[in-house]
Amino acid sequence: MSFRTLLLYGAVFGIGAASPLAGQGPAPATRPVAGLRVHTPERYAWTDVRVVPRPGTVLEHATLIVDRQVIVALGTTVDIPPGTRRIDGKGKTIYAGFIDAYAETTVPAVTSGAPYWNSDVQPQRRVAASYRVDKAKHIALRKAGIVARLIAPSDGIIRGQSAVVATSDRGGESALIRKQGPLHVRLMPPRGRGRTHYPNSPMGAVALARQAFYDARWYQSAWQTYRSDRRVGRPEQNDALEALQPVLRGDHSVIFDCPNERYLFRADRFAREFQIQPILLASGREYRRLDALASLHLPLIVPLGFPKAPDVGTPEAARNASLQSLLHWHFAPQNPALLAKAGIAFAVTTHGLEPNELLPKVRQAVERGWSPDDALRALTVDAARILGAETTLGTLEPGKLASFVVTDGDWLDPKTKLLETWVNGERYRHVTPPPRDVRGQWSLTAGRNRWQLAITGTPSKLKGMLELRAKPRRTKQSQDKKKQQGKKEKGEKQSSSASKPSSPDKVALSKLSYSDDRIAGYFPAKAWNKSGVVRFSAVILSKPNDVWRLDGRLVWPDGTEVPLQGVRKVPASQKKQQKKRKEEKKKAGERKEGDDGKERDGQED
Repeated sequence: MSFRTLLLYGAVFGIGAASPLAGQGPAPATRPVAGLRVHTPERYAWTDVRVVPRPGTVLEHATLIVDRQVIVALGTTVDIPPGTRRIDGKGKTIYAGFIDAYAETTVPAVTSGAPYWNSDVQPQRRVAASYRVDKAKHIALRKAGIVARLIAPSDGIIRGQSAVVATSDRGGESALIRKQGPLHVRLMPPRGRGRTHYPNSPMGAVALARQAFYDARWYQSAWQTYRSDRRVGRPEQNDALEALQPVLRGDHSVIFDCPNERYLFRADRFAREFQIQPILLASGREYRRLDALASLHLPLIVPLGFPKAPDVGTPEAARNASLQSLLHWHFAPQNPALLAKAGIAFAVTTHGLEPNELLPKVRQAVERGWSPDDALRALTVDAARILGAETTLGTLEPGKLASFVVTDGDWLDPKTKLLETWVNGERYRHVTPPPRDVRGQWSLTAGRNRWQLAITGTPSKLKGMLELRAKPRRTKQSQDKKKQQGKKEKGEKQSSSASKPSSPDKVALSKLSYSDDRIAGYFPAKAWNKSGVVRFSAVILSKPNDVWRLDGRLVWPDGTEVPLQGVRKVPASQKKQQKKRKEEKKKAGERKEGDDGKERDGQED
């Protein structure tokens, strides 16, 4: 097959087409679209918005442009391309989306292939292979500002590989931000195991895990020897030991589940023995061994499940409250602040909490000394880096995924509302704005044609009447050409004009719909001596109180596409209301200035 033929196959079938975020976005769509195509813009621009692209950096009156899944521009002097859907960000703040660094799910055990001899060792098990979207859970996570989370297998000693997934409602490849996440190890026997099964103690769990890693080292050496000299016997194939090879090479990190502070140091010794890269899933009691932990220089994942105050309401209850429980109740909310002051990088997790408890727990820790910038860093920058997703998440900058949260104030203020969460460029509104009334007279331009669109009916059932107001004007070049060609040109003109209306005919629109600032419909093409329907779709681009604009596409039955722009005429009654509001606002401002002046005069007297 020639190179030219390969290029042709690539152009037709999309083979070899690389996206800006290869391996992270959805696979290219090669299946034909069923039904009507939607030609509304997929590029959004947040304008006049306050943006916190990373902790400690604030951009006032900025513009953030999103094109499909990716942020393409951010700054205070950004040119907005034509056809971009504008969103007014005045009074709003945008932060990088939060990352939940740990969650568990049940993953089926691997029974096929060549497993390890003990079923508690399953490093070949992968969350990505059986991942299914939990839409109800994702709704709750998005309302807490969480745009991504790590999901790990829930059982076993060497449990398998986790995955970093987006909290959108999409499944499949588009949901997987990082398919091959860290390996997960818990140096304890599975919960609820009886004494008759091996291993049934922490010592046995550590012994089994060490045996598996030593077997993986031998497996690596045996295959290297076989590949260098085929005369030696071919080693036995084992999927579990094969899955441990990237960990031994340092390509993948390992998250050790540490149920208390003693296990932090056991995990460190284990990692040093096999020279692997550890991440420690902490217990929230790290303040007990803070100095020793800081000397390890290892990243942590810290839970925020602070305990409730022990019951000391009666003498009997007070006697049952141990000193240890009282101390933990006192110091647990201070744990993040102490870790940050010790210079330990860490992410946080909602594991053991409901998603709506995340921000209240963060505020509680901030009240106990955790810096707001450090708190935001743990939820964004450090979480992305620890989970290996720093190239796509953690900060707001061109080239990264459009995953962010929109608030109406400072994110730590209890009165602040989280208005929207964007996940991989998909917009999820938590506070629905009042719908716009798009009824009225619209002046449209499609190519060189000018139209008049009258939208009537009720907001739930719209009706539309389209009228051609003016035909395309002839240019001087076409007039000169007509004179030169004479009758031949005249015949061509008549032939071409047969496809256009000879008079400003009115055409009723069918199935006119409006939702989420998108308007769409179609009308018959018979007035233009054509069969079929003409489809159009567009979005409303401007503010409700200003002159409204729309931008979209007009598609003729033969597939020809024409850009469509429109402006709605402001009714006289609405103009009067706008003028009245401006005058009232101006008078209120003058009265306020007068009152301030009197107060100042009184103070000076």
